[in-house]
Amino acid sequence: MKLKSLFYLFTILAVAFSVSAQTNSNISGAVSDTNNAAIKNARVVLKRGDTIVNSVQTDDNGNFTFANIPAGNYRVSVAATGFV
Repeated sequence: MKLKSLFYLFTILAVAFSVSAQTNSNISGAVSDTNNAAIKNARVVLKRGDTIVNSVQTDDNGNFTFANIPAGNYRVSVAATGFV
């Protein structure tokens, strides 16, 4: 199987971002390929510094949500089988 590039379409996210609220927040988005097809079962990791805060898998539509995230600076990364 030829490896394809994974295009991360984050509805409200970027590779690095800041959650700047006084209270806990939810972070959600979607992962898709270069043809805008949803990537299901992709692993989405939320890190603060070098520490993994949470990890979720995308649903059948490529959607994911991190719930109840405290304010701070975070990094999001995505990995999926068959993609680099």
